[in-house]
Amino acid sequence: MVRALSFSKTYSKKSKAACVDVTLSAERGKTTVLLGPNGAGKSTLLKAFCAQHYATSGKILVERSDGAIFDAAQSPEEVKAMTGFVSEVPALYDDWTVIEFLEMAAALRLAENDCKTKTAAGIKTDCKTRTEAAQKAARLCKLDSVLNQKISTLSHGYKQRVNFAQALVADPEILILDEPATGLDPEQIRETRNLVQDLKKSRAVIFSTHIIQEAASLSDTIYIIKDGRVAASGSPSELMKKSGSKNLEDAYLFFVSDPRASSDFGRANDCGMSNDSAASTDSSLATDSRASTVSTTVNAPVFWGLAKKELFSYAINPFYWAAAILFSLFSSSLYFFGTRFFVQGAGSSSLSPFFLAMPYALSVLFPALCMNIKSRGFDRSIPFGELSKTAARVVAALAFFALCLAPTIFVPLCVSIFGNVDFGAALTAYLGLVFFAAASISFCVFLSCLFKSQAAYFAFSVIALAAIYYSHVLLTYLPLSDFFAAAVRSISFAWRFDSASKGIFDTRDFLSFALWSLVFSLLSVYVKERGKGRKFFCKGRALN
Repeated sequence: MVRALSFSKTYSKKSKAACVDVTLSAERGKTTVLLGPNGAGKSTLLKAFCAQHYATSGKILVERSDGAIFDAAQSPEEVKAMTGFVSEVPALYDDWTVIEFLEMAAALRLAENDCKTKTAAGIKTDCKTRTEAAQKAARLCKLDSVLNQKISTLSHGYKQRVNFAQALVADPEILILDEPATGLDPEQIRETRNLVQDLKKSRAVIFSTHIIQEAASLSDTIYIIKDGRVAASGSPSELMKKSGSKNLEDAYLFFVSDPRASSDFGRANDCGMSNDSAASTDSSLATDSRASTVSTTVNAPVFWGLAKKELFSYAINPFYWAAAILFSLFSSSLYFFGTRFFVQGAGSSSLSPFFLAMPYALSVLFPALCMNIKSRGFDRSIPFGELSKTAARVVAALAFFALCLAPTIFVPLCVSIFGNVDFGAALTAYLGLVFFAAASISFCVFLSCLFKSQAAYFAFSVIALAAIYYSHVLLTYLPLSDFFAAAVRSISFAWRFDSASKGIFDTRDFLSFALWSLVFSLLSVYVKERGKGRKFFCKGRALN
């Protein structure tokens, strides 16, 4: 069962409220339809039901089959684990094949390593392996003929089927569909309707639409949404009776268009409960659902599953391999030709210039790597906390960077042919470069949370990284006091890396990189949670 209690949502102080004082419920074994014009607030409600964002005021309560009740703002991971979400526009991984994508979805949603008994929500499933769960979802959505095709090659109709299948892969208790018929042909719409009718027998189904025929053919209960409010609710026959209409279309137009239609039709008493009883539902929950603690734990199996997913995204994308090759060629060429290594009497066996040249290329490589990290709609439905997701993304990008570094090992080997090379110092430099990369990647992940446009993110990240890398250069041109000079050096990544590039293991530098990585990762989590509507300070008190 899903219940909204006086739910309101405003995305920013300057914007109009997307939803205002909405109270409704959806029961197991029934199909609940949100019917309304475009921009009425239907998608806002659906995303709140699956904890993709939180209420500005009010609550979203979700009841599990064992009777446990969860507040979507207080327990978003549990709510996401119980729900399967089908977005209006398929948010998929285009470079993956269908079966790869569905198996990945199963791996992230089926928490047990052997997948024999439980989903991430702790609910029993009849699938014994992740592959079996993926194949079962594919069969339900009739994807057998395209399992080995790349998602990018599929038609919109088939992409929507894949979108549907990923929502079903963990056999969710609640299925949420946002305009599921968008872009489908008549035959596919009929198949979708039949599938929804079958699925609702064992779960609650909630979907939004602005198509009258679709609502009439599938709904047990309809909520007509107008300007972010519930204008009316009831079965199709009840809505026709309330409006005095002979068909559902006329009833819909009466509630949406006719000024005589009152929002009182959509108050809590249409949900079978009074406002007082609705407000007192599950009194054991916190009074302010927004004043809750962000999860600060990282589940190891989940973490590695997320990291492998991100790393696989790098591995199958030729753009990143091209970037890795260009990085190796640029760094090596800059060293050999910049130091005139092959000019007799001019070369040197010191590798410090080689390592110090790398940040020039890294100020472009790291923003490019983190462009892959921009969240897709699917990522927002994964039932794990933002800390786990952020940490996994940083580790995956760092692992791919380590692969980029591997070809550069030939430089010390080449230099060792012509002179003496301290391989211990080289190892220290490579280790320092990994810590340098961890801080830089965490910074880029943080910046990726601030921009909607990838082009704007990339341009700003390149400039910002270059500024952080070489902020100490300002000391050459600006007469600063000792205090400010020390502060500038402390934030200069290249200055911190200088000792390691010479083979000197300075604990302070390594700890500084580790601290920056932690700070930027936590800032990323903060920005993500704020973007969902979480309030970290409420009624003048900080969260515990």
